[in-house]
Amino acid sequence: MTRRLAAAALVVWAAALVAAQTPSPTSNTGDEGLVVLSEDELLRLLPLAPGRETVLRVCASECHAADRVAAHAGNRDYWDRIVQDMTLHGAQFTSDEQEEIVTYLVDQLPEKVDINLLSERLLQTRLMFTPEEAAAIVAWRAANGPIRSLEQLQNIPGVSSEKVRSVSRRLLF
Repeated sequence: MTRRLAAAALVVWAAALVAAQTPSPTSNTGDEGLVVLSEDELLRLLPLAPGRETVLRVCASECHAADRVAAHAGNRDYWDRIVQDMTLHGAQFTSDEQEEIVTYLVDQLPEKVDINLLSERLLQTRLMFTPEEAAAIVAWRAANGPIRSLEQLQNIPGVSSEKVRSVSRRLLF
């Protein structure tokens, strides 16, 4: 089982890496080969929140484009390792900026979870659904099969659309 999980994680990581290196069809490529994103694309990938400007200046400027940063997701340990690794590659920032960067990335690019694999208890503890919402999701999956989209999840009776929107950045289907 552990080998399967490790293999699945490797496949997801490789897909994210390839996606991060492929420019968006609506993006332009600058003189240095970096993808130049519109402000709308930047806001979609890296939402306005404290720390965003520091992330854009330090992480998404000379080294790699914002779409490459946004292709990743993880918990605090993951982002701490990534930021530490970037220092080994020459990124320069203060310890306050490091904390600001990691906090922003944890909050805005959190670890993704597959809504179809979570039990009632994990729906409550990891995504903060109420016990009633979690039960409705599990019952719907049992009756209808896997949830295939955000819209489908929002349409499950007894599940708050607002709650679904609030956790949408963390969901895989």
